[in-house]
Amino acid sequence: QKPPLVKGMFVRVELQAPPVTSVILLPRAAIRDGRVMLVGSDDRLAYARVAPVFFADDIAVLAPEALPAGARVITSNLSPAIDGLLLAPERDRAAEAHLAAAAATGDDL
Repeated sequence: QKPPLVKGMFVRVELQAPPVTSVILLPRAAIRDGRVMLVGSDDRLAYARVAPVFFADDIAVLAPEALPAGARVITSNLSPAIDGLLLAPERDRAAEAHLAAAAATGDDL
């Protein structure tokens, strides 16, 4: 109905898709070299390999099976980050709020 696109032309495109459900959202910075740092059940540092499905700005989206249920991900930069290091974990309420808002609105996704 409209003239065909010619090489070098520009168009405006709006993509739509159904909402993404059952995913894990993490701060993008929590993934370092394809791994995330976790707080183990004994409050010791552990690592897990992850492969994000995609990134949206500062958020990484992972498949639900990427991490075990209830996994506690470390979002801060630890130094030294030695496997088995004893930790004193604290919740990052600001990061939780940011991820919850992104999940609720889908704006950052």
